[in-house]
Amino acid sequence: WSFRLIDSMYGGCIPVFIGESALRPFHDIIDWSGISVRISAGDINRIEEILLTRYSLEDLEKMQAKIMLVRDALFYPLDDTSPEEIQEQMVDRRGPL
Repeated sequence: WSFRLIDSMYGGCIPVFIGESALRPFHDIIDWSGISVRISAGDINRIEEILLTRYSLEDLEKMQAKIMLVRDALFYPLDDTSPEEIQEQMVDRRGPL
């Protein structure tokens, strides 16, 4: 993963991952299926069709709302948060999703 992923999520964009083998960042605490789209490499020529037909506007709005939760939890400073609170939020409750 790269800063492009962080930048796009910070802007509220829904990540689109191509292929099945990519390891998502923080995969052990983030349910990526609820905040991203995965397309197989064989379907790359149909990406526009898939994106426009597979998801409703309501689905996309829900994903963006969840992205904002993840973004706030991962990409903002936690200076005033105790290690116990971080543990509870991100591990015990399996992230903000």
